[in-house]
Amino acid sequence: MTIHITKTKALQLLKNAVERKGADYVYPSVGNCKYVVNKTKPSCLVGEALLEAGVPPSRLYGQPINKLRIDGIVDRLGDDVVIDRGAVQVFGDAQDQQDTGETWGTALKAARRRAREIAKSRR
Repeated sequence: MTIHITKTKALQLLKNAVERKGADYVYPSVGNCKYVVNKTKPSCLVGEALLEAGVPPSRLYGQPINKLRIDGIVDRLGDDVVIDRGAVQVFGDAQDQQDTGETWGTALKAARRRAREIAKSRR
């Protein structure tokens, strides 16, 4: 089964993660983001989203994938994981906010802004 993450799906996955942790949650490892810890547990905002989408944690755990930005791992997740360009941009903006110490709520707002910009550019 192929896992296909679109821009819209990425936004929903991020929203779900923020609802689980809270909009005021601040990732404790600023500047040292990891998608997965302890081989199976989601860690960062995008890691939470990817695992919810069905990406096996084993594909995210380990070096160097676990420390790369989303745009650096897309081609390393396997042929059965497809993340659209728009989804990568949305995830990337959320990741950038999180990695500078912003709340997950702020990260989600940044992702939504990016999604709107993508939609406007396609009109």
